[in-house]
Amino acid sequence: MDGAVAAQLASITQPAALILEAAISSVPDVMRERAGWTRFVPEHFIMQSRFNSKKYIANLPLPTLVIHGDSGRTVSIANAERLYGAASDPKQLEIIPRGATTVLIWSIRNATN
Repeated sequence: MDGAVAAQLASITQPAALILEAAISSVPDVMRERAGWTRFVPEHFIMQSRFNSKKYIANLPLPTLVIHGDSGRTVSIANAERLYGAASDPKQLEIIPRGATTVLIWSIRNATN
């Protein structure tokens, strides 16, 4: 959920750029992916906070980097694609081959050392 919090914070502050690593596009998106039956239940019955990163980054006038592994099981790559699609230019999508979302930070740190 840290990416969702970062997206919301970026919408009310003025950062130089936004980097989202293995972030969800929104809780309802993840729920529809993981539990398809939830599409039949009004969202407000299930949750209060939607953590809608797509909404927050849609109008941000700042560079946005979306990083995601293509092997993650917890957060699907579709979330990264939705975030990239919602972001304003300039934006960049980096897909890490064979990268699981839980090890992306470790991989990036080791690649830079």
